[in-house]
Amino acid sequence: MLAVTQYFLASQGQESPALNALISALQNTTAGIPSEKRLEHPERIAKFHPLEENYARAQVIAAINKAPPGRRQKLLEAGAKHLGYTTARVNELVKNYRKEHLTNSMLRSTVQRIEHQLDRGYGPDLDGLREANLLW
Repeated sequence: MLAVTQYFLASQGQESPALNALISALQNTTAGIPSEKRLEHPERIAKFHPLEENYARAQVIAAINKAPPGRRQKLLEAGAKHLGYTTARVNELVKNYRKEHLTNSMLRSTVQRIEHQLDRGYGPDLDGLREANLLW
């Protein structure tokens, strides 16, 4: 049942670190791995964000990543307004993305898609960036 749930989530572009950790723990128990090894610190579980918020976060990250140097501060402010975050929190979001601390594969692929469209200068996601005042 757990594997079916995991497969269904993956087919929807979602992932569940908690489910993955549970499956790992059960497999380790079945394999006879000593309890000291099984009780080591689990992988950090990321906070779940709804699809709309993930898309908005991807827009902000991509816009800031591709912004000319002089526009970064303005985009931090626009991104904070767009997400309802503080500029410090937006800055931390971008830093965590760049350091690959954000493990959401859907967020990463969306950021890459938007960055690719920014490089080309056209694409369906650019209208959303304009509306959010994230296009320079």
